[in-house]
Amino acid sequence: MRYLTERSFDAYIYQLLENKQRFTNQIISNKPPARRMDDVDIVSEMLKQIKAIATGDPRVIRKSELDTEIMRVQVLKRQYKAKRFRLQSLISELKQDIDRNRKRINSYEQDMKTIQPYLASGFKMTVKGIEYQDKKKAGKALHMVMPEIADAEGAAKIGSFMGFGMNMEYIPDERNYVLYLHGKGDYECELKKDEVKDIERISSLIRDIPILKKSCLETIDKCNKQILDAEHELDRPFEKERELQDMMQEVTQLNHDLDLDHDEPIVVEEEPDVEIQSEDQDYEPEYVR
Repeated sequence: MRYLTERSFDAYIYQLLENKQRFTNQIISNKPPARRMDDVDIVSEMLKQIKAIATGDPRVIRKSELDTEIMRVQVLKRQYKAKRFRLQSLISELKQDIDRNRKRINSYEQDMKTIQPYLASGFKMTVKGIEYQDKKKAGKALHMVMPEIADAEGAAKIGSFMGFGMNMEYIPDERNYVLYLHGKGDYECELKKDEVKDIERISSLIRDIPILKKSCLETIDKCNKQILDAEHELDRPFEKERELQDMMQEVTQLNHDLDLDHDEPIVVEEEPDVEIQSEDQDYEPEYVR
């Protein structure tokens, strides 16, 4: 509970308190420009309102109310601008994602064309220059290559499958082997200890290309919808802009009426450096001649 008297010395006291609080905030509030709602300087505004009540002048009270409301709306406007910036960044990222998926689709379509001639001829895999039409023998050949791959650095070419280059790599940290198929796109799978199942995993890479293409198309569709939603949000103006301008115009007029147009900032003068002599320093007396 606070007590004050209208048209008394209380107004001057709260003016001093307000200036002190405002000056303190200038020193200690080293915050980024985009503040949140709870960052509003509540203490200095409260002191300003108390001071306004103490003056008994309705214009001062009105100005204090407007100052507080303007500060609140300006915070909302900063939040509005920050949201616009995030939406613009999101749109840019979504467009880049669309471009990446379109390139993948192009690669998948070309790889699907590469596969077509091999589908009618049945299973064929070349390992170390030898062609295998039996899946079990091909799987065994792959496993026989593994010790050699374990000693190699990085992925090494071991053959081809369905028109794709075929590389194998040993991953020491995971202690497993990875097989890569290289066409216009790149595909990979982990190899296990089962020779037949490993061949099936490699064949699945080829069969799944249409599924990968479909997934890219769905991603593009989702990105386009998100872009439309974001652009719709960007088209929305700041709903309190007219209100803010009206309040600022009213405050400007009140400042003029109250002769507050030249509100000088609070400045603390720097004290001159004073050289202090250490107690440990030898004292040399002056001699008068």
